[in-house]
Amino acid sequence: MQQNRYFRNLDWWLVIAIFGLVGIGICLIASATHSFAVTTGKAWHVERQSLFLAIDLALVIFLLRFDYRLLKDIATPLYVFNIILLLAVMFLGHSQLGAQRWIQIGPLSIQPSEFSKAIMIVCLAAFLNKRLETLDSFTDYLPALAYAFVPFILVMKQPDLGTSLVFMAILLGMLLISGFKVRWLMYMSGALIALMPALWHILKEYQKNRIRVFLDPELDPFGAGYHVIQSKIAIGSGVLTGKGWFLGTQSQLNFLPENHTDFIFAVAGEEFGFIGIFI
Repeated sequence: MQQNRYFRNLDWWLVIAIFGLVGIGICLIASATHSFAVTTGKAWHVERQSLFLAIDLALVIFLLRFDYRLLKDIATPLYVFNIILLLAVMFLGHSQLGAQRWIQIGPLSIQPSEFSKAIMIVCLAAFLNKRLETLDSFTDYLPALAYAFVPFILVMKQPDLGTSLVFMAILLGMLLISGFKVRWLMYMSGALIALMPALWHILKEYQKNRIRVFLDPELDPFGAGYHVIQSKIAIGSGVLTGKGWFLGTQSQLNFLPENHTDFIFAVAGEEFGFIGIFI
């Protein structure tokens, strides 16, 4: 009876959408890594993604039956565990693509900052919930800002600018939900804009280049702008209906860097066209 209740309360359209996107994702990974699979004789990336899907399904079933409110009782140990994980990356992690973000555990390469996002949502929710009755002025929120600042800085040190920005989005969203005044947010935004020239000097050179080529990829077409230019070529070459599954030249001939991860959308654009990526 209880199990029937869980299934009856599911948002089945959401479930269908998720499985549809996961299925499309695996198909795109199969295409993006086709040359690797032909060369090695192993569809390693597809197998790994399928394994993750099976693990995720087991987690979904568990979480459907789990009372998430119990997490507030272990928020402090979770926060400490999160900090330890991020510190472990600094001392035990291995570098890849110019950043030290991963810990190797057997055949798996774990990126703790990804887990840190979910942990921070739980910990920050518990932290703010305990103080809801006393959050009246801007200074009342300073402990929450400090609470989120520690993992934020540890992630920035890796360096991982993308995840750091996600941290900021999580923090701001949860502050607003807890009663943080919009005008305070506007003041903080104004202060951040005023500090931009100083913050620019803190950024590493590759981070500065990302901003520069975001504004104009042609500034460095064979260096920092290469990825963006190639992805635009791939998406543009798909035109309206695409070249077809496994038939994308940019991705199949390896002109498109990181085509099975960061630039998987470009593979979709090339092979399925505007109609495909719109759907």
